[in-house]
Amino acid sequence: MSFHAEISNESIKSFTSVIDALAGFGEELHVEARKSQLILWSINMSMTSQAVFRFSPRFFEQYKLKRPTAEINGQRVKEDSLRSRILQKTIRAIFRKNANFITSSLSTCHLDQSLDTSCLQVKLVASDARLKTHSLWYGETDPVRELYTKNTQHRFSIDPGYFLDYLQCMHPLVVDVAMECTPDNVKLKSYSDSTSGRDRPMHSEFTINSCDFAAYVIRRNIQLVFSLKEFKAALAYAVETRGLIEAFFDEPGGPIVFNATMPGLVIADFALITKAEEMVPTQISGNTSGISYQSRASRQ
Repeated sequence: MSFHAEISNESIKSFTSVIDALAGFGEELHVEARKSQLILWSINMSMTSQAVFRFSPRFFEQYKLKRPTAEINGQRVKEDSLRSRILQKTIRAIFRKNANFITSSLSTCHLDQSLDTSCLQVKLVASDARLKTHSLWYGETDPVRELYTKNTQHRFSIDPGYFLDYLQCMHPLVVDVAMECTPDNVKLKSYSDSTSGRDRPMHSEFTINSCDFAAYVIRRNIQLVFSLKEFKAALAYAVETRGLIEAFFDEPGGPIVFNATMPGLVIADFALITKAEEMVPTQISGNTSGISYQSRASRQ
């Protein structure tokens, strides 16, 4: 069983931005090559955040998966996928150390894997035929299993720049963010656990009116608290796609899923487990010691 894919010079930036986004969700990169798609995914050790990217074969200049057949219950069936697990830092190092080569000379990037060897090969091919080959040892992994669903009662879509600009204003010590949704607006608030015993950073709060969203379905008032770091990673990738970011969620304690796409080429899902409702003390929305900002539409 073997896998071969070629990434063009025009698409390599998009591919490396995926690798960077996945690095924010876990130390290991899981690769699953199927006939109909290439899946890259990562999950953190506590299983509270997961990122899953699905590439269409159309993203690549070439995409080939040779699947051997096996006899199951008297019938010959082709194996479903070729899977591997590698360290995130090893594949990121390839693209970072060769950044100048990629920018100035790259023609195509080849990804090759075979069951005959225990390594994933990354080949950087220059327009003048120069070749740089990197071999990454890999381990076995299970098929991707999403820890989320996008069939939820609440959802919205918006330009990711709205959120990202506001989040950059939050104090660097803020770890979690609270998102309070009503039928009229969304409030993004810095969240601090009052039981942690640590000094609480300056409180920040930003209000975005529902009319600033491309789509907005919030069926009742709800507040979710989740990791700011992974939220920023999802937003940063969505900005790279120059499209909207969608959010899907139900109740506190369950996942909130952020989705960004390159239509027809890449589907990206970022799932963040939210704090359970009983773990989140009620926080007053008013600004008591910090900064507060409303979107322009909210003030009209």
